[in-house]
Amino acid sequence: MKNQNPVLKVTKVILNISFVVLIFILIGGVLTAIYNPDYINNNSTAAIIIILVTGFLLVKILLHLRQIVHSVAEQNPFSKENVNRFRMIGYSVLALGVFQAIVNFPNRQSGMDLIAVPAGSVGPEIFIFLVLGFLALLLAEIFAEALKIKNENDMTI
Repeated sequence: MKNQNPVLKVTKVILNISFVVLIFILIGGVLTAIYNPDYINNNSTAAIIIILVTGFLLVKILLHLRQIVHSVAEQNPFSKENVNRFRMIGYSVLALGVFQAIVNFPNRQSGMDLIAVPAGSVGPEIFIFLVLGFLALLLAEIFAEALKIKNENDMTI
């Protein structure tokens, strides 16, 4: 039986809208890098690589989130698939944070720096990626434990 929770409905809509908007942003970014290289300081190849890597990780995160919401709606949240999805989300968020820190290191323009050297700096936004990445990994472990308990309970019944 499907769960008709309004929060799940809104979450599905937001994830679907986010997915479509992200695709348009990626297409626009790549087209801008190709057809207007002056806009990105004549380094269109690097810009395309940055856009595609970032886009790939974000699309992967959104797809896994959509699958998790779908499994919750189907009243099967504690599954091995969701444990793996949360792990992949966690690793993707961590990879996205590291990638963004590397890309932004040499030309970061913000006023607050965590690590600063003459060649560049890393800002506090890296903590957002770290916290969210480790939160997703923690959720994966919580779901793994819940799955184990669910399986034990299913065997006793």
